[in-house]
Amino acid sequence: MSKYTKKNILIIATNKYWPGISRLPAGLKRAGFQTYALCPRGSFLSYSNFLEGSIFFPTFTYSRSKFFYALALLSIFWFKPDFIIPGDEEALLVMQNLRKLFCKFNIFSTTFIVLDRSLPSADYDNMLFSKAQLMSRCEVWNVSVPKNISVKNEIQLLAAAEKIGYPVVLKIDAGYGGAGVHICETEAELIQKFKDEKKHSLIQKIKFKFKDLFFVTIFKQNSGISIQQFLNLERGHCSFIAVDGVKLANNAMITKTSHPGRTGPSSVSAGINNLDVTSFAKKIISEIKYSGFGSFDYMYDSEKNKIYIIELNARPTPWAHYSSEIVSNDLCQILFDHLNKNEIKINPFKDYTIALFPNEKKRDPNSPYLKSAFHDVPVNDERLKKALEN
Repeated sequence: MSKYTKKNILIIATNKYWPGISRLPAGLKRAGFQTYALCPRGSFLSYSNFLEGSIFFPTFTYSRSKFFYALALLSIFWFKPDFIIPGDEEALLVMQNLRKLFCKFNIFSTTFIVLDRSLPSADYDNMLFSKAQLMSRCEVWNVSVPKNISVKNEIQLLAAAEKIGYPVVLKIDAGYGGAGVHICETEAELIQKFKDEKKHSLIQKIKFKFKDLFFVTIFKQNSGISIQQFLNLERGHCSFIAVDGVKLANNAMITKTSHPGRTGPSSVSAGINNLDVTSFAKKIISEIKYSGFGSFDYMYDSEKNKIYIIELNARPTPWAHYSSEIVSNDLCQILFDHLNKNEIKINPFKDYTIALFPNEKKRDPNSPYLKSAFHDVPVNDERLKKALEN
């Protein structure tokens, strides 16, 4: 017999214009959670009609002052969540550092327990912000990845590109939403992109130092750069939910269109049935004792039905909130059932295609996917719909 116990869930978000996390409260509400949020006033998340309560704070730039740590603690004490979700990378960093603070002073309170169960193992804190470290670990764990070489200077850059072979992908270690990813066809293009990413004026260096001292940011002046093998394959992503290093469920998809550009976020995706995704996700999640929503980005060889992992997003993506009427598994419902110690039902694969609102409409207002696929318009959340359209 299933049991129902009220569960509170808190979303901590720093980014005002990150649309993906704004859809998650609807899925969490549907599953049975009472959802609360700490987020910027006027952010997409703040417009959600499915929040039971919230703390909104004013913003003036993309940066968040380190006073945000106090707000995060206040929101945890105030809303008493059973589970915490980082809405973006900066929020993840805040949660990690709060856990370190509790450990440093041996404060193993209820707040520490909730923080700890909502995050991967502290041993992998840095890896979650380093694409190069993830690639290196995956090779050790026998998870298929493209060839990847970290570089520090132009000599290493050209040597790595020659070893891998053009075209190559230049990647900044920390980043999201396709930022800091460049596909380079020639040596000249590679050198230029490398210089663009490494070039910092004195004023820029001062700004980096200032932001590092006073603001919450994952971007560093000396962020690592790597050269990755370019695989002329289809892109894909796999949303999942895990707790304490156990993968509970996932939904693997292939990207049909993306916006903006070929390296930008997916705007239309379709489900794929692939055993590699499931086994690779299970392995990585187990190794780093992952907890929470997340997503793997990968390249997909459809002829061989083979997957190459390229990135881990240690936060929910816009594809995490769907019910099992649309995708194979309802990740929100599965988390709710797990926390309530109910039996978890994993469904067999089914075909589906989803056009993400408003990305696909912005990419092409006349896209055929807006009619042929499930167009994910938040019809039951009018304020959010208007905010996303603007």
